[in-house]
Amino acid sequence: MVRTVVGETKSIAVTEGVHQGSVLSPFLFCLVLDSLTEAAQNSATWTFIYAEDVAICTDSRAHLQEALVSWKHQLQTGGLVLSVAKTQFMSFNDPDTNNSPISIDGQLVKSCDQYKYLGSMMSGSGDLEINIQHRIAAAWLKWREVTGVNWSTGDDCKT
Repeated sequence: MVRTVVGETKSIAVTEGVHQGSVLSPFLFCLVLDSLTEAAQNSATWTFIYAEDVAICTDSRAHLQEALVSWKHQLQTGGLVLSVAKTQFMSFNDPDTNNSPISIDGQLVKSCDQYKYLGSMMSGSGDLEINIQHRIAAAWLKWREVTGVNWSTGDDCKT
């Protein structure tokens, strides 16, 4: 069934899936994930979703804990699994001075000081220097790859 502005269509039999590598696959995944987690997204201050990469921003550890439980529950209702092993959190000016741990079903979520999200490096201190250095290094590597020039610290220069 398809919901439209004028109502719902009759049931549609799905007889074939989306072909692997189709540009439609990520789009459909985003639609399903967005719809499936709508209630969970409201439990956070901000939620950033790009394909399967999700960043949840809250104002405290307690709210993050609540948001993660909500996300896990919403994903499970759609047959998806939140991977605790791939989940990390980073604190920015954390008001919770007790540094209480974050866990999902008794499994501790790893804390980190730096995190890469969609190619940008973020630091718990809020300092942009790590992202600037990361982008300079990436640009330098790409330039070397394109030009074929390798610079060394010695007197020899290889091309």
